[in-house]
Amino acid sequence: QLQLGDDNANISTIVETFFDDVVIAEKAKITGNEAFSKNKFVVAEEAYTKALNLVHDDSSSVLPCMKEFVGTLYSNRSACYMNLKRYEDALADADLVLKYRPGWTKGFFRRAQALAASGRVDDAKEALGKGLVVDPGNEMLMSELEKLRTK
Repeated sequence: QLQLGDDNANISTIVETFFDDVVIAEKAKITGNEAFSKNKFVVAEEAYTKALNLVHDDSSSVLPCMKEFVGTLYSNRSACYMNLKRYEDALADADLVLKYRPGWTKGFFRRAQALAASGRVDDAKEALGKGLVVDPGNEMLMSELEKLRTK
């Protein structure tokens, strides 16, 4: 049996700090969403990055309860990078979306957009195909695939 003893105060502090960071990250996400809706993509990217820095760093694993939130932040930042024409950054974030939310079709969509913008149309079609395996009737993926078929 685990005996915490004097460490209870330290654990309590860690938990409180974590939840404080999550609240701040959620506020940063809201700020990012508002900036994105106003086409202020640099401001939005900075807000999403701030949120990510609070809840995830590259050296740590993500708690299962945070994977959806982290995946969404990467998706949103990927969209910012697309609008800023930073396609490699958009692709890197899209890959992280799929890491944290593997069945989320928006991750496949983000990946396909970044690949297509980088001139990798066949790879983009493959990404969309993988997304359609997960969700065969997904209108967003089918529409994007149709656009790429005309290229």
